[in-house]
Amino acid sequence: MSEALPGRCQCGAVRYELRGAPLTCYACHCLGCQRSAGSAYTISLLVHGADLRVVEGELRESAFAMPSGERTWHGCARCGSSLWYTSPVAPEFAALKPGTLDEPARFEPVAHLWTQHKQPHVQLSDGAQAFDQQPATWASLMQLWTQRQAD
Repeated sequence: MSEALPGRCQCGAVRYELRGAPLTCYACHCLGCQRSAGSAYTISLLVHGADLRVVEGELRESAFAMPSGERTWHGCARCGSSLWYTSPVAPEFAALKPGTLDEPARFEPVAHLWTQHKQPHVQLSDGAQAFDQQPATWASLMQLWTQRQAD
C-alpha cells in the first residue's frame, strides 16, 4: 500500500492514518464483540500496530477480558468511538475498526469468526470462510487475505 489511509472517530476529535498494508479482514460474531458493538458482529482489519499513527486528538484506553483473551480498547476520549483493539498476546498487531476509515468500503471480510454465536438473521457473505470459534493462528486468515488480493 503506497498511500496512507485516513480515518477518524465519530466526532472528529481523533484523526489517524494507517500507513501500511492490512494483513487480513474478518467479521467476529462472538458474544463479547456483539456486546461491545451493540450489534450482531464487528468487522476488524488486522494491521501492524506500528502502522497506525494518531495525527490529531487524544486516545483513551481500557483493558477488558474476552473469550479469546485480554484486549485493550483504543478509542476517542471525547465521543467514545472504538478505533482499534490490541492484545498482550500479539502486541505487534492491532484490530482496526474499518468503519472508522474515510473509505471503509475498500475492505471486505475474508472470514467470519465465532459463528457458533452468529445471530440467526445474519447471512454470511459468499466466498468468506466460516470458523465456529477463533482460528488457532492468524496465519490462515492472512493467507485468505493474500489469496483474495491476488485475484
